[in-house]
Amino acid sequence: MRPSSNQGSPNDVQRLDTIGATVREIYRQAGWPSVTIAQVARRAGLSRVAVRSGFGDRDGLAAAVWEQFIPTFDRLSVEDRAGVAVAVDRFLLALVDRAQEHPEVTESMLRSYRSSDVRLAARPASERIDQRVVHPRARVPVARLLSELLLRRPSSFRSSSRQTQEPFIIEAATTMADLAMSRGSLLPGRDPEAIVESIMVLCLDGLLARRRRAQSPARPR
Repeated sequence: MRPSSNQGSPNDVQRLDTIGATVREIYRQAGWPSVTIAQVARRAGLSRVAVRSGFGDRDGLAAAVWEQFIPTFDRLSVEDRAGVAVAVDRFLLALVDRAQEHPEVTESMLRSYRSSDVRLAARPASERIDQRVVHPRARVPVARLLSELLLRRPSSFRSSSRQTQEPFIIEAATTMADLAMSRGSLLPGRDPEAIVESIMVLCLDGLLARRRRAQSPARPR
C-alpha cells in the first residue's frame, strides 16, 4: 500500500517500491536481524542515502514489511458491518495475530512510530507538509483505518455530537492499535483474545453508550 505523501514523482514512487520489495525479500529469506540499511542498499542497487531518504533509519524499514498486511485491515475496516464491539474485536485480533507472528519487526516499527511522532511534533507547522521521509503511520495506517471503522458507528458512542466524539475516537483508535501491536509483539505466547479484551476494556468501554459496568462494592455503613 503506497503512502499518501508529497513523494509523488515516478522516480520517487519507483524507488520506494524497490526499497520496500527488497526489505520484504531479505526479511523472508533471512529474518529481521539481516535487514539493515547497508544490506537493503546493496541488494536494491541504491545508495544508503537513498534508502534513508524515504524510510529514515533501520526501524523505519519495518513499515515496508507491515505494508503487505494492510489489505487485511483495509478489508476489515470496509466490509465489517457488525456492531462496534465485534468490529473492533476482529480488527484488534488481526493486529495482535500479525504482531505475534512478527514480533521483532513490530517492535522496530513501534519505535519508528514513537521517534517519528516526536520529530514531527518538534517541527514548525510550516515544515511538516514537505517532509522527505514518509511517517510510518502513513505507510501503515492501521490506526486511521480503525478510527474510520469507529466513526462509521456514531450512534454507538456516549456523546450525540460527532464533533465532540471525533477527537476522542481517533485518539482511542491510535492507542488501541499501538497497544495491540505492542502487547502482541511482547507476549507472543499469550491468548490473543485475552489481549484484545483487556485493550477494549481499557480504551473502548468508556466511550460506548452502553458499556459493561463492574459491580459496585458495598458502601461501609
